[in-house]
Amino acid sequence: MSGFLAPTSKNLFKFLSVDSELFPLLGIYGVTFGMAGYMLGQKARHIHPENNVRMASKETYPWHSSDPSSDFKYKFHRYGDPNGPLLTAPSAIVEHTVQVHAPKSSIPHQLLA
Repeated sequence: MSGFLAPTSKNLFKFLSVDSELFPLLGIYGVTFGMAGYMLGQKARHIHPENNVRMASKETYPWHSSDPSSDFKYKFHRYGDPNGPLLTAPSAIVEHTVQVHAPKSSIPHQLLA
């Protein structure tokens, strides 16, 4: 054993014998970093369902069209079947109408206008 590491290991063992409550903490750290390394190593092997989306081959990006009256929505084939009909994507904006039954005296005047 070289003289470079020997004093450090003796001090470490002395420190661990004084602070014995560090053993569970070191175990938790070991398991945490071990699982993180395992998960990061396995991530490249998984297939993500987002990568399996098949967009339409023609007119996928409508902003590439020079027609001013074109419908600027993404287009796709249902179930990824390229022989199927070409569908436009639904709107991302969703509106809901809700009726609230409350007496007019409890509603602020700004909302009644």
